Amino acid sequence: MRTRDQRLAALIFHQVRSVPEGEHQKYGTAAHRLPMLIRTAGLVQALAFMKSRNKPGIDRLLDDLSKAVLHLPDNLENESTRGDREELLRESREGDLATYMLHTMRALQALGFMRRYVTSELRIDASDDIEGGGNAPAENGHAAA
Repeated sequence: MRTRDQRLAALIFHQVRSVPEGEHQKYGTAAHRLPMLIRTAGLVQALAFMKSRNKPGIDRLLDDLSKAVLHLPDNLENESTRGDREELLRESREGDLATYMLHTMRALQALGFMRRYVTSELRIDASDDIEGGGNAPAENGHAAA
């Protein structure tokens, strides 16, 4: 039996390796930025902000995060590795405090693996800009000037 961390690492490794070439930049930079947004604005606001970007790479990251947080599989054989960003938003928004805290902890844990894998597999580091034009959210949760 594999630990939860082992299953999470395997799922996220597969998800990151499955990101299409054209979505690498948005996916990777979002993976680096989202943990800070969650810590400063909270899970629901951070997810809603990222969803509002309406970019394929960011949408993919939110779907992948949903799978990791809500439906972590025991193994990857015959199992979809994609989740549903709307379900994660709804569960986080409508759940009780314990559920919200659990989702926040699991999201941050999953994003830790995502950050490592996008750095090693996609070659996207934290200094890359989510929009490519200098208007990524700053660490305080507001758009950079």
